[in-house]
Amino acid sequence: MNHSTQSLPDADTDRLVGRPVILLIDDEVQEARMLETALSEVGFDADLRHVLCGWDALRFVERRGAFADAPAPDLVLVDLEMPAMHGQELIQHLRRGPTPLRVPVLAYSNSTRVTDFKECRRLGADHFMIKPFGYDGYVNVIGQLREWLAKAKAS
Repeated sequence: MNHSTQSLPDADTDRLVGRPVILLIDDEVQEARMLETALSEVGFDADLRHVLCGWDALRFVERRGAFADAPAPDLVLVDLEMPAMHGQELIQHLRRGPTPLRVPVLAYSNSTRVTDFKECRRLGADHFMIKPFGYDGYVNVIGQLREWLAKAKAS
């Protein structure tokens, strides 16, 4: 897993070895650690990238500043409850900004409110995933990530 302060490899390297790049935007570092551990334990060889806020996510996907050499993500997981920029605002930027992102964007939240789900979909999220509790929950999330990556690759 790479945090915003670590150097990032060239995007083509990951593409050549077939490792999907998953960008997680979440202000909780522990969430990234849990997801990374689960990916490793189930043997899913993905390149998990983690940024702590929506502003860094935009710089990452636009390859600006410290993220100039960032790989293009194959899938994006967006936490909704973040400081500075709410996840719904970020989803809207990713989908309707100057360079709309064409990969799956999944809302990833503790929220179980139907209104959050509907609003995320309206703003351009492909799916709404509830953050897991426990190992089995993370295995389920990884199964969903695989499905979305397969759909994206097929299209």
